[in-house]
Amino acid sequence: MSQRSEYYLKCTPDNESIYIQRWQPKGTIRATILMTHGVAEHSDCYHLTGEAFAAQGFDVWSWDLPGHGKSYGQRGYVSSFSEYMERMLNVLTKIRELTSTDRPLILFGHSLGGLITFQFALLNPDAKVSGYCLSSPAFGVKIEVPFYKDQAARILFHIAPKLTIPHQIIYEDLSRDTDLIKTYYKDPLRHSKYSAPLYLGTLDAMKTAKVRADEFKKPVFIQAAGQDRVVDTLATQELFPLIGSTHKKLKIYPESLHEIYNDTNKQEVIDDLLHFLRELNI
Repeated sequence: MSQRSEYYLKCTPDNESIYIQRWQPKGTIRATILMTHGVAEHSDCYHLTGEAFAAQGFDVWSWDLPGHGKSYGQRGYVSSFSEYMERMLNVLTKIRELTSTDRPLILFGHSLGGLITFQFALLNPDAKVSGYCLSSPAFGVKIEVPFYKDQAARILFHIAPKLTIPHQIIYEDLSRDTDLIKTYYKDPLRHSKYSAPLYLGTLDAMKTAKVRADEFKKPVFIQAAGQDRVVDTLATQELFPLIGSTHKKLKIYPESLHEIYNDTNKQEVIDDLLHFLRELNI
């Protein structure tokens, strides 16, 4: 069993707060893990994953992105993609204040969270991070965005950046666990909003990831879904050889849908990550 706690971290000039959860194991702690969720979801979507890793001796933290969950901001809106980098740094600073600075740190990101985590690594190459784990990272989009929505976003970015439009994610495309999918429809913290700065910032971050992948030098494990209908697994396969790390690994789960850590083979996915961390002597 783990001990769960939560925090509200004030981190803007207006004293707005980022919501953070923690699953703290009993006994010796192997390392700290910070988890970053994907678009339109929130940190509690990974509470089972957090508990699973806490049971293995990891001090697991997860946070709600701006515009998501219990964190500040209009749903689906972010002023710029760099705001995510700033808030991740705020969260990491808080974690370091509350934990041992000598403990290994692992950054974990799913989907949009994987792209944010990769971007953070590129912008902070000297950060004291022992390894990166990316789950179905958003290096490309599988969902076809209609031309009119793309053009509308480019116009709205200049005249009404806070105006949001619905995303096109279908819950049944996320996991084969039908009972879990039913809970998504009842989850009040999920939303269907996407603003122009978020959309265009995501596209720019995808381009940056490919152009600067060789600058990524830290150990990284990428886990991707073979049947992903949300992000483009092929884009991940094309980017992987470009990554500059000498310790990198890519595994694709042929039958999995997008949320591999919430799919029917989630234990296999968790075990693979644990094996990768053991390779890092963690």
